[in-house]
Amino acid sequence: MSLVQYIPNFSDSVDNRDVRYVSVIMGQSNIDGRTDVSSLPVDIVNPATNVKIFDGGWQNFNSTLPPARDAPATKYAHDLLMLTRLAENIGQDVYCVKESRGGTSLQQSDNVKGDFNINSTGSNDLYLPLVRLINSSKNYVENVEGRRFVIPFLLMDIGETDSTIGDKTTFKLSATQFINAIKVIAENVDLPVIWRELGLYQTGVNQDFIDAQNELQEEITSLTLIPNTGLTLFDAYHLDDASVNSVSNQVLAIVEPLY
Repeated sequence: MSLVQYIPNFSDSVDNRDVRYVSVIMGQSNIDGRTDVSSLPVDIVNPATNVKIFDGGWQNFNSTLPPARDAPATKYAHDLLMLTRLAENIGQDVYCVKESRGGTSLQQSDNVKGDFNINSTGSNDLYLPLVRLINSSKNYVENVEGRRFVIPFLLMDIGETDSTIGDKTTFKLSATQFINAIKVIAENVDLPVIWRELGLYQTGVNQDFIDAQNELQEEITSLTLIPNTGLTLFDAYHLDDASVNSVSNQVLAIVEPLY
């Protein structure tokens, strides 16, 4: 599927500017980074010089670079593998914005880890910082680089905390509102969304929330779940080396045709 199908119509006139594709990545610890860099596959370099993350300007992607909130300096997540291989496969640098923190949620929460709920405004809110990052990167792309800003996909890895603090209905509503809000920002109702399916092998996760994700996949046509089949952990919550690599390759197979 060509990414041309997903380029929003910013005006009635033809826009001949070069396009800068900037993916949006969000979630909790499994995307913030909990896998030790000593286990990085041989084809991966950290920081990744062919992957750029926005932090006031474009920086080489590093799993610990702000705005990642609490990833230890020696850890990485599946997005580093996916983005590095994407850049290698398409033969050009790839760009992203990222907001993540271990223990966060989509539902509103008093948890000090915060949440991505679109109605949250407190000091632990992560939704508005993500929006500011997207808007800042768009401003940079359009006014500094003179390019057209396009979000090719949204990558989510979140839900474990939701499964322990809330209910299925609120979780579905919060997820739907978040996804729709990012689609509005992207000016694209068909924005591809990739989300790792929760698993009962993770402590605290119950079937209702896995069912909620699958119901959302039926309701939101542009949402694709990365199945939990065959994934394993190194502790009660976090994907082990093999599963991080597996998830990264499954995401890559979905997003590469968009470029």
